[in-house]
Amino acid sequence: MGESSRFWVAFSTLVIACALAAVMAVYHIGPNLPGPNVKIVLKTGHGSGVNIGSGYILTAAHVAEDNAELDIKFEDGTTAKATTLWVNKGADVALLRFKDEGHTRSAKLSCRAPEVGEAVTAFGNPVAFENLVFRGFVNGVATNVGPLKGVFPTDLTILPGMSGGALYDADGYVIGINVMTAIVPLGFMPSWARIGFSVSGATICGLMGRA
Repeated sequence: MGESSRFWVAFSTLVIACALAAVMAVYHIGPNLPGPNVKIVLKTGHGSGVNIGSGYILTAAHVAEDNAELDIKFEDGTTAKATTLWVNKGADVALLRFKDEGHTRSAKLSCRAPEVGEAVTAFGNPVAFENLVFRGFVNGVATNVGPLKGVFPTDLTILPGMSGGALYDADGYVIGINVMTAIVPLGFMPSWARIGFSVSGATICGLMGRA
């Protein structure tokens, strides 16, 4: 590896580390409180979500589906019931409501569009694991993928159980909700590339009636 390559590897590592620190700083406000990232427990599996304050939780539409009530699990293992307020299958976003008694932290939702190349941090509950952190970068502008409208690509692999989890920017704000991974064959090679996709905070704010 040349000097230039080593520099960019070190620089990228520093940027991602700073992004994770910013995420922790934004929502870790009170002492001994679990973070805003939640697990959505279903009868046939699970998904992820994020508490954005005032008792509201964002997740993916295909996680909430047609369930009027869902079980949620916080980072410290405590549980609660959440009611589904609305589901938008076109954007693959759902909004839930739970009785917020102030024992959890919340994350701030940003209404801006993500910038290509910016560092991002994803939280989720892939397969049999809980509260894992994944770091990467935004790879492109928002586009349409299959039935989904206005999702943007990242270099993160969204594993089963991570759908509905938050995507944070370097300042610790939620700029997207992770919804899917596209698997793309690499020409004649017996291998595949995975591209993660997230619904932007700008789209979510539009659905919620925010400016």
